[in-house]
Amino acid sequence: MYPTSLIELSLVLPSFLLVATRVSGMMITAPLLGSAAIPARLKAGIVLAISVTLFPGIAPTLPAELSLSVVLSGLVGELMIGLIIGISLSLILLAAQMTGMIVGQQAGLALASAFDPATQTRSSVIGQVYFLTATALFLLMDGHRAMVQALMDSFQAVPVMTFNVQESTVTLISELMMSSLTLALRLAAPMVIALLLAKAGLGFLSRTMPQLHILSVGFAIFVGIGMLLSGWQIDNLYDVLWIHVDEAFDLINDLIGLQ
Repeated sequence: MYPTSLIELSLVLPSFLLVATRVSGMMITAPLLGSAAIPARLKAGIVLAISVTLFPGIAPTLPAELSLSVVLSGLVGELMIGLIIGISLSLILLAAQMTGMIVGQQAGLALASAFDPATQTRSSVIGQVYFLTATALFLLMDGHRAMVQALMDSFQAVPVMTFNVQESTVTLISELMMSSLTLALRLAAPMVIALLLAKAGLGFLSRTMPQLHILSVGFAIFVGIGMLLSGWQIDNLYDVLWIHVDEAFDLINDLIGLQ
């Protein structure tokens, strides 16, 4: 039930602040929602809307009386839960962007770079293509809904004011980072190997045909190979992302079931 008077509001406000802090943590690092391109006021409105929607169902599990000192000590734990849920999925999209950057460096496509408003950094054009494609696929597989559902489930598995950082928590975070790096290397490996073979072949030709201008010929070949293989990789990106997104949600479920 929502408060109907100022006295009731003052009693539930500390509990509501804890709920909103966990939601804010997810909003800061979540894919798409955590983008710097989204205005801060819109983010605050989304946090408020989600918190108000979740609060009636969570209110029976919240502590009856909370002092200011207790609330302040619990904010850190609530924020960490939200941050971990959001960043575990953002790492997958960043891995896709890293793949584009690796391929761009090897194929000579990294010369063209642009400012990425989502990450507030400069990135290669092909890196942004990978990132935007991965974001669109994440939405197509209803990853945003599953992310909000994981947040809702976290309040049942890890009630407010009960989260403690354990060794298993640190292990799960490291596993998330390793999974992101594995995804980036898995996506980039075929193209990097193909480009290395092409460079080795051109190196052999330059030895047998010294009159061949290897720089001018090689640049066009590397760019062509990079573009063709990138198109093939993006066409098969859905299946690879599905596996890693599913693994990320499994790790999130392990995290919220630690307590």
